[in-house]
Amino acid sequence: MIAGYATAQGTARYRDRFRSLSEADFYRQPGPIPGAADLWLSSIGLGTYLGEPDEAADAGYTEAISLALVSGINVLDSAINYRHQRSERNIRVALEQAIQKNVVRRDEILVCTKAGYLSFDANLPSDPSGYFAGEYIENGVIDPKELVGGMHCIARDYLRDQIERSRANLGLECIDLFYLHNPETQLAEVSREVFRDQLVGKKHMSLFEAAAHLGVAVVGSATLYQGRLTHGLPSFVGKALGMKNDAENAIQFSRSATGITTSLIGMGHPGHVTANLKPALLPPAGDEDWQKLFTARER
Repeated sequence: MIAGYATAQGTARYRDRFRSLSEADFYRQPGPIPGAADLWLSSIGLGTYLGEPDEAADAGYTEAISLALVSGINVLDSAINYRHQRSERNIRVALEQAIQKNVVRRDEILVCTKAGYLSFDANLPSDPSGYFAGEYIENGVIDPKELVGGMHCIARDYLRDQIERSRANLGLECIDLFYLHNPETQLAEVSREVFRDQLVGKKHMSLFEAAAHLGVAVVGSATLYQGRLTHGLPSFVGKALGMKNDAENAIQFSRSATGITTSLIGMGHPGHVTANLKPALLPPAGDEDWQKLFTARER
């Protein structure tokens, strides 16, 4: 396994290698987050959600991640259930290769993953129910009462199991950032009181209080809304943000929002990396231009 984790010194070293991006305010720090406040993170991160669980998609993601690492992106995001654990493994391959070639060091890269949804292992089994029963129920990882919708769990023993599986998939001694994956899914069957207890214990507080207490930074997901924001945006969006096309405007909108640390974009092909980094050569939109989007109207 690769030792280490993202550090302030390492991420600053990485930032300093990309002067044009740094001068355009592409890198930012996440704010008063315990253990992470001094990290320098790219305002665009590479996501690994979509794609078939096959070798062609594996190759595309590995190439895209490799290109991202040498192009200025130092935030990589995945989840254990993405493409049946294959996306995490693609990150491992690309990161191992980059470190072996001295392209990056481990302390320069923030690797994020998440758990909550049950996941197959690489491929869809012939008997999905039997797989989950044998893998999780029969060996005591999950109490069936802890499952919501037959597919979501945030019980502590389950999360411990998932963290270890993700560490193995990613080839990392330390996962820099671990999310609960869509924890609100629990509300379909669990009361809000039980849900809050699962997340923050018996000390009740508002979401804003919890964010302040825990030191939560904001990472934007679905920046391009799975491709739906790459076309058809109102013309005033382009006038306010000044990018060349709708995809660039959507990226610029997300990473310009006050409080956003990183905007995640799925990049399963090297061409996605090249295209999605074009807005990064310009500074984020200022507050005044960004606010115009909420007052502008088509004329």
